[in-house]
Amino acid sequence: MSELVLFVHDGSTLADKAIEVAINLARERSKGLYILAIAPLDAQATNSSKQRAFIQSDDLAEFAELSRKFGIEVVGGHIVQPTESALRSFVKSHHVAHVVMASDQLVDGSKHNGRLLSAFARNCPVPISIAP
Repeated sequence: MSELVLFVHDGSTLADKAIEVAINLARERSKGLYILAIAPLDAQATNSSKQRAFIQSDDLAEFAELSRKFGIEVVGGHIVQPTESALRSFVKSHHVAHVVMASDQLVDGSKHNGRLLSAFARNCPVPISIAP
């Protein structure tokens, strides 16, 4: 896979819905899709089995189904303790051409991930789309 559309997923309900924007963008541009899960702040603080289930769930089967259904390569991974620097490094090292995030991820500046993703969106080295 040469260039990717990156979808940053924080486990929120609106992020679940916004993934369609990322899939459509990847299809339109004939690019692969990388779904990057970032752990919610409460999950970052603990190492519970519930947290590991969120991060290391059986998404591979779901990715394979998305790949088959939409005719694009879909892969994924996670960052347990995300930082703006780590996200920018990920974009560069994985040949990301475009980033998609859900609008709700940027709205609540009182939450760690909201502040993180807002800062990342302002300083993202590639084009970014904010899905409703």
